[in-house]
Amino acid sequence: MSTNDLAIAERVRPQSMSLTVQALEKAGLVGRKPHPTDGRATIIQLTKKGSKTLESIFAVREDWLNAVIVEKLSEDERQDLQKGLSLIKRIIETRE
Repeated sequence: MSTNDLAIAERVRPQSMSLTVQALEKAGLVGRKPHPTDGRATIIQLTKKGSKTLESIFAVREDWLNAVIVEKLSEDERQDLQKGLSLIKRIIETRE
């Protein structure tokens, strides 16, 4: 995505997103490439390091969530959660 598209998607000002992208680029997590149709624009994309970092973050969050569900919720609560997630999925599918 372009920096402008990212700003729209995240509902922030383009200037704020530019600063964020610059910091991510400095850390080696994203890179820029020319836009395929607009010579004035660039596309921001994850680097390999960025992809690995994101996967690691998601894995940590998933492990934490699984541990909470198993350790803190009763069987009945886990079943209720499953039912709730099924309802949320149905709601999301109505948008498609």
